Amino acid sequence: MRTEKAYCLDIYPESVLRQAIDDYHDICDIEVEIQNHNMICRFLHGKTNEEIIMLEFSNYLIELINSRSKP
Repeated sequence: MRTEKAYCLDIYPESVLRQAIDDYHDICDIEVEIQNHNMICRFLHGKTNEEIIMLEFSNYLIELINSRSKP
């Protein structure tokens, strides 16, 4: 099963996306493609359902962004 999501680079900094992808390397394979101002992430070969992994990944991105913005 292939699941993919586009993350707007105006909202999600590329550095945060790349960190999250690296952090998730043991959970699933994430292929990346940049299109316009979006990073398309394809979630493949997950340890569990890729749709669930994609949703958790999105939550993790928000947490990373919030943790970086705290003083």
